[in-house]
Amino acid sequence: DLKSTREGLRFVVLARLRCDRQSRAERVFPVLRANQVVSNRDPVPPPSDCQGHLFEELDVDSRCSDRLATNDAIRSSLVDRFVKCQSEIVEKSRRLRVEYLALHEKWLEHCARLDDVQKVGVQEESAIPSGGRATRRSTAVMGDAVRSDLEMEQIIASLGVEELTDPSYLAIKNVAKIPDMISVTEGSVPYLFDDTNNLVDDPAEFYGASSGQDYWTEEERNTFLNEFAAHPKQFGRI
Repeated sequence: DLKSTREGLRFVVLARLRCDRQSRAERVFPVLRANQVVSNRDPVPPPSDCQGHLFEELDVDSRCSDRLATNDAIRSSLVDRFVKCQSEIVEKSRRLRVEYLALHEKWLEHCARLDDVQKVGVQEESAIPSGGRATRRSTAVMGDAVRSDLEMEQIIASLGVEELTDPSYLAIKNVAKIPDMISVTEGSVPYLFDDTNNLVDDPAEFYGASSGQDYWTEEERNTFLNEFAAHPKQFGRI
């Protein structure tokens, strides 16, 4: 009378649960026993809280002894290597310091030589006579001496070009002439600035509303009205 296989299986399982001859312990014990057997194959030693026992195990280990022996063997070489590196660093710093001092002395000598050359040039320029005929020696010293008309024309042309291109010379013509400031000595200024630019005598009339019809004659007004009636809003044609 069962309608489907699922209902039949459900009925069998319920009947088995009601009339099961095995107890819960009989069903669980075999599984628990099998798990215990599997777990006892690789026994794990209980954890030990004694640090001394752990240290003894590591101390008697042959691998640890070999490692300590290797460390003792290379300790001296490492110390020698570090000492050598430190000595090389000290030697390099000393060598660089000596090199810097030598270069600094050369630089000071070069600067002193340039200063001497500049002083000699200033003395030669001051020794040139201001007037009179230029001798061969003064002509050789003076760089702006003219020896021909061609050189004179070239110098004049270069001066003209310099006046047109030199910013400092061009700025002289465009410099603003700023008047002296008025000093206040007694707490008041005895001067007034009279500004008549855009002076408005009658503000009410100047800013008042105006239709513009007052500027037209009667004939012009009639002409505008007739043209506007003939061509509305066509001000270009009007």
